[in-house]
Amino acid sequence: MAEMNPMINRLRSKMVDVAEKHGMNLLHPEVIYWSQQLDLLIVQSMQMPKTA
Repeated sequence: MAEMNPMINRLRSKMVDVAEKHGMNLLHPEVIYWSQQLDLLIVQSMQMPKTA
């Protein structure tokens, strides 16, 4: 999961930037899209096998 953290952080930053662009309207379609992408990446990272 650690290798996914930079990707998750970049995607989270992208989502926040888009939300700010749209006046923090979390229901804007573009914000929802990036939120869903972030959710998918987080789920994917949680399903990865744990390494020591």
